[in-house]
Amino acid sequence: MLGLSTSSSPGTKPMRSIINAGRKLWLKFRRSDNIGRERLSNGNFATGDFSGWSVANTGNTVEVVDNQLHIVFDPAIDGDATGVNKSILTVGSIYKITLDVATLTGGPFKIQAGGAQQNISSTGVQTYYIEATSNTFFYVYRVSLAFEAYINSVSVKEVSQFELDASSESNDAKLFTGK
Repeated sequence: MLGLSTSSSPGTKPMRSIINAGRKLWLKFRRSDNIGRERLSNGNFATGDFSGWSVANTGNTVEVVDNQLHIVFDPAIDGDATGVNKSILTVGSIYKITLDVATLTGGPFKIQAGGAQQNISSTGVQTYYIEATSNTFFYVYRVSLAFEAYINSVSVKEVSQFELDASSESNDAKLFTGK
């Protein structure tokens, strides 16, 4: 049983105010992630090839150069599949996807995870949270505009026990179920 002293000892006043304010305690955090293991093998292209990936290429350039994924897409050559993919997702799960884009000319290009898409239009390390909604594939892929990109690495990790904050507080938080 938790008991609070009626004295004014240090530390009891803040605790009493929490308990007396409707017995609610809201933690003001932006995001707390329980990140699973890496889902991609060779996401940094360290093998110098496409080990662990499937290549979709119909006339454009998809290659590994100096341990970077290099994609050149020109819709005048072929407007179809250009990129790499891997069947690694579970429909209904949420994934933390991190890309390190070294260079990008033109574009954008996109990542697609389980049916959900995100256009990539800048360089640097970028992180997205995407829910796989309709299939198990992760793609780094062309959109429709010509582009050339060098990508240092791609990481896909499942975020487990991710729940939206259903409280009336407007703290923009994501909470874990604790299961």
